[in-house]
Amino acid sequence: MKHQTILTFVALFTFTAASAIPFAADARGRTARAVYHATSKKAGKSISKTGKLDMKKASPRSRFGGGAYFAPSRKQAIKERGLKNGAVFQGKASKKTAHRSWRVNHWSTDKMRRKSGLKDLRGTRKKGIVGPKLGRRLGKAAGKEGRGIYYRPRGARRGARNNLYVPPKLYDTTGSVSRLKRAR
Repeated sequence: MKHQTILTFVALFTFTAASAIPFAADARGRTARAVYHATSKKAGKSISKTGKLDMKKASPRSRFGGGAYFAPSRKQAIKERGLKNGAVFQGKASKKTAHRSWRVNHWSTDKMRRKSGLKDLRGTRKKGIVGPKLGRRLGKAAGKEGRGIYYRPRGARRGARNNLYVPPKLYDTTGSVSRLKRAR
């Protein structure tokens, strides 16, 4: 009886793990099925027509540089963007993007140094949140390697789901996020 219970648990766990689609994962490995992108109403009109973000308009002054930024919930996307009035779009991240993305919250100082090329990391990371100088270096390195970055959003409590940064090259060439549509 005990052996049968263990086999049932293993079969159930295997089925659940195989059917879960890893989109935006949090620190504990939980997954979300959709990703959200918040933007201004003006930019929202363009996205509505094409279903894609225009990477030429991505700001190089953003946390990880120019690219696409996604959150696992509508509320978190609005909070990260800091918009009171705007448009929110929903898409699905590809499995490849989710698996090939770096999770920088748990990286050691040595790994941050290796990937960014910075020797002095003082003031570049606070409570697991990556600052702009280090972030842009990591964004550039991720773009060269064709990887996204999962990062802890500003003002998030521990255990909150991570946001996803997708470099322009990865977003344009691989179909890393499905066609965006307005979120309700």
